[in-house]
Amino acid sequence: MSERIVNRIETNIVKPTIPEYAKGFDEAVLEIAKDPENLIVFISSHEGFGDGAGSAVIAKYTTGLINTQRPPENQFRGFILPIAASLGSGHQGASWQKLVEPIKKRALGYNLHMMDLVRKKDRAQHDLQGGNEKYAREL
Repeated sequence: MSERIVNRIETNIVKPTIPEYAKGFDEAVLEIAKDPENLIVFISSHEGFGDGAGSAVIAKYTTGLINTQRPPENQFRGFILPIAASLGSGHQGASWQKLVEPIKKRALGYNLHMMDLVRKKDRAQHDLQGGNEKYAREL
């Protein structure tokens, strides 16, 4: 069931998403990507769960662009998208809990690595333990 829902999300939301990139975006990214020591970060505001669709499309496009500048032995692996740990724990509802893992797996195909982050809100409202140590290590 959850795989079918994830397929529908990809088909009806992710694939039709066409981001608008600022003029000169490709050139700026390619200039930064020349030096593999540069840390490449994109920041998006989070207005709702659907924002992940746009992030996936942007991550895939940008990763492909960056890798045109990188040698095969040093390819850029993509971006990390922190998500609330309370989604996978079920504290934001059983439906989200069932969807989180299939969505994470599908996101990998878009060079988007979703990582649980225990937020202050998760600790306060749901008594989840942890913090952003794992996220910081990955970054």
